[in-house]
Amino acid sequence: MRLGLDELGQLGRVMKARAAAERAEARARQAAERQRHESAEVFRKAVADVTPLAPTGRREPETRHHQPLARQRLLDERQALAQSLSDEIDIERLLECDEKLSGFSEVRWHDDDGTHVHTTDDPVAFLRGRLADPLVTMTNLEVEHNSLEDTYLELVRREEHR
Repeated sequence: MRLGLDELGQLGRVMKARAAAERAEARARQAAERQRHESAEVFRKAVADVTPLAPTGRREPETRHHQPLARQRLLDERQALAQSLSDEIDIERLLECDEKLSGFSEVRWHDDDGTHVHTTDDPVAFLRGRLADPLVTMTNLEVEHNSLEDTYLELVRREEHR
C-alpha cells in the first residue's frame, strides 16, 4: 500500500500528537510520583520510620453505623405541639367554626374594572351564572376553598383580637 504526501503528512501529525500526549502523561506520572515521595518524606521526618505490622490473617470487624435517633427533634416537636394547643379553643368549637367558615369559597378574578373577590358557599353556581352572561369577561380566575388549617388560623386570629 502506497501513501501519498497528504497521507504521510497526516500520519506525521498524528504521530507527533501521540508522542506529545505520551510525554505529557509521563510528566504527569513523574510529578505524581515526586509528590507522593515528598509527602512520604515529610511524614518520615515528622513521625520517624514506621514499620508496618505483619499480616495476621484476621478479618477486620465490620462496624454497623446506625442512624442516630433524633431525640432532641422529637422533644422539640412535642413541645411545639403542646404550645400550639390552647385551652381557649376546644375541638368542638373548632369543628363548629369549621362548618361555618370552611363552607365558603373565595372566587377571585380580574376584568376591565380591576380585581374582584366574591365569597360564596357554591362557587360553581356563582361562576355558571357569571359566565352565562356574554358581556362578562373574567381573567386570572381563582377559586379558594378554606381548609381546616385556614379555619384554625382564623379562630386563633379572632381570639387574639378579642
